[in-house]
Amino acid sequence: MAIDDGSFDEKFFNNEMVQMVLKYAHLQDRRIFKLRNPELPPKTPLDNPKLWIDISKL
Repeated sequence: MAIDDGSFDEKFFNNEMVQMVLKYAHLQDRRIFKLRNPELPPKTPLDNPKLWIDISKL
């Protein structure tokens, strides 16, 4: 529910520590490696963008 109504993102991105980490992480200069994990349960919602941070939108 918090994901759907946006309250999770609001709380997460307004957290002082998260803001500091995002500021100093230089995410625009990082590479993304997509790895397969055969140990993940089949019901893991990997295709649900609401559950994952898209660093290109930060």
